[in-house]
Formats: sequence, structure tokens, C-alpha cells
Amino acid sequence: MTLHQESMTLHQEEILETTIIGFPEPLGEQTLEEINDINSPIFGVPECLISANNDLEDEYESTLPPPTPLPTPPPTPPLVVPNGLYSTSFTLTTRPTGTEMMNAMTTGTVPGANNDQLTHAPDDITWIPTHRGVEAQWDGIPFDPTGKTNGELCDFLRPGQPYVIRGIREKFYELNPFADNANPTPSEIDLWNIEVIRHFRALLGVTTPVQPDGRLYLESRWADERKYTQTWDTKYPRTGVPGAHNGVCFQANGDPIDIAGGHCGESFFVDATDRATYISASPYQNDFSTYPELASYNTRFAQTSGLSGAPAYLPWSMKFPWIIANFICGEGLGGHAGPYVGPDACPFFGCSFWREDPAANWVNFRGKWSG
Repeated sequence: MTLHQESMTLHQEEILETTIIGFPEPLGEQTLEEINDINSPIFGVPECLISANNDLEDEYESTLPPPTPLPTPPPTPPLVVPNGLYSTSFTLTTRPTGTEMMNAMTTGTVPGANNDQLTHAPDDITWIPTHRGVEAQWDGIPFDPTGKTNGELCDFLRPGQPYVIRGIREKFYELNPFADNANPTPSEIDLWNIEVIRHFRALLGVTTPVQPDGRLYLESRWADERKYTQTWDTKYPRTGVPGAHNGVCFQANGDPIDIAGGHCGESFFVDATDRATYISASPYQNDFSTYPELASYNTRFAQTSGLSGAPAYLPWSMKFPWIIANFICGEGLGGHAGPYVGPDACPFFGCSFWREDPAANWVNFRGKWSG
């Protein structure tokens, strides 16, 4: 077994321990403090929310305060924006930016410790036998999940190899998403990940369209910054118990704390000044033609969020497909998989990959949805 194979199996079971939360609809008007307050008495059910079939949730699962007023759906973004980049290239923290973390994984993945991952393209991952890709070809006929067990769904998606997803190889070479397979850019990775969601929906006959949304990429990053750093704690102190969904996520002695089932910081939302700072920075740069959803961005947009992760050294062609497949194999079309491929699949998506330590074997993933 190679070093990469060892790192890939290290957390294979931990994928089933991730959590997901939903953001209910609001009643009445709220201040920014109330939006960030998990104890705010607001309840409801948004249109785009997780399925009730969510047996793997932990005891801290809860609904969170929603944005106020209810967000107006933005103009549908174009299929491909001019620069394609949605992940943040700016931060007010001392940690690397989102794109810097992505670039570190890009350069640290190939050629691999044993020259077994020549590039990020499927055919250059030499530790996967060629015949596995052939076995995983897709005939274009959607799989009918009606009455199927999670195991049957998983057998369809991952025939014989947990890192080979049905049809992903053909989709990759159909699109050729990376100009340089050895060094894909963050923008190319962002757009490939959207195509991955579309592919899973096609596999299972889900016709709901999906588009990237800058607000959800920002909110994913802010939630990570709240959870993993103390940058925001002075300006946005917690008035109640630390470790809740809006943070703070560190105790007075500097130790991390999380009483929200892994979701400390999940509902964190910065004020207008800080939003403007991030929106004026790369990649958005106040370009409201490319990112129209950011033109009138006054309230938190996310309705649903799920945490996961992946072996950091998985190539980019494989990393996000592996995450989604694990959701489905563990929970069927509900739970974490619901916003991706469930009956009420969501149309707007954003995410963040968090890996501060370039030597870490694991990367944390946060996906947010709305619609």
C-alpha cells in the first residue's frame, strides 16, 4: 500500500460522522445580533432543506436562525463566468486564503510520494487499475432509486472501487476542465465541482439545475474562519455560551470548543463593512456583472449546510466526487445527500475547503445551499 493509499483510508469511515444543519424561515425583522443568535425564537421550514431521513445525525442537530428578510433569489448566474473563480482569495485572518489552501493541495498532490499520481486527471492516478474506470462507465440512463437500499445506490455509484465514481472519468475527459492537469487553477476546480454535482444529478435523474453563488462561498469561508480562528471574536463576541452555532468557538484560555455538533460558527455572518471588504477583494472585486448576487447582499443566504472532508491528497478530479458518493452511500438520498441529489435538491451552492497545515492528511469541507 502506498503512502497516498494509506492517507486515503485513514478517514474513510469518518466521513459518516459529518453533520448537516438547516436554516428555517424567519418571522418578523431581526437585527444582525439576532441573526447570529441561535437562541432567537424563530422557526419555520425553508423550501430547500435536508430530508428527514438522516439517521447519522448527532444529538446537536438543530435548525438555525435564518436571514431576514427572506432572500430574494438572484438573477440566474451564467453557466460559466468570465474568470470562473468563486472561492475566496482574500482573508482578514492570519491564515492562508481559500485559494491558497486549494493551491497547496494542488501542488502537494502530484506526482505523489511514489509517483503514483502523475496529474489530477483520472487516467494519471496510477494506483487505480485501468479496468476500474472501464467498469464504472455510464450508459447515460439514470438510475431509478425508487425502493433501492443505500447499498444498491452505492453499488451503482461505486462499482468495485470506493475512489472510482460511475461516469466521472468520461465526464472529466468530455469537459477537459483543467488546462494543465498537473496544476489546475482554483477557478477551474470551482467549475469542475459544479459539474460534479450536475453529473450526480444526471446519474440519479434529478433535473434541478445548480449554479455557484458567491454569497454561499463567502458564508462557507466566514463559518470556517469563525470556527478555526479567533480573528472575529473581539468584534463579534458571543454573549452566551461559547461553542454555539454562531460562535465564538474558542474558550478564554484559547482552547477550541464546539457544542453544536461540529457546527460552531455555522450561522456566523459579518456586518456590512466586513462584507464590503471581502466583496471588493479578489475574486469578486465589486464585479456585479459577473457576480450579480453580491450587488444587494444584505442578509445571510444559506438555508442548509453540511460538513465533511476528504483525504487531502486525493486529486481534484476525484476529491469532490468522493465526498458526494460517501454522503449517498451512507445516507441514501436524504441527510447530507439531500441538497445534492434528493427530491428537494437545491439550486444554489457554495463551499469552502479548509486545510491550514500543508502536511495534514485531511481537508475539511463545508458545503452550503439555498434556493
